[in-house]
Amino acid sequence: MKDRRKETFVFEGLGFPIKLVNTPLIKIFGEWAIDIDMNQLMLVALGALIRKPIPLTEDELSFIRSYLGMNSKKAKSPGNSRG
Repeated sequence: MKDRRKETFVFEGLGFPIKLVNTPLIKIFGEWAIDIDMNQLMLVALGALIRKPIPLTEDELSFIRSYLGMNSKKAKSPGNSRG
């Protein structure tokens, strides 16, 4: 099986676009698909969103709540802070 790489690829599977560069591809059932660790991608995306210098979009906030296992009501609760 021959491996390939895609120079740039915009992944929107987390609800917002993420530009992946030099992405490895793998052939599955005759179709080429990206070959990345989704757990690592989500962790890196979370870190990037935390450090994002401009306001987060609704989709980005939704991803963060989902990743942390919080619903929107729990995330908005003022008594939910630790400290």
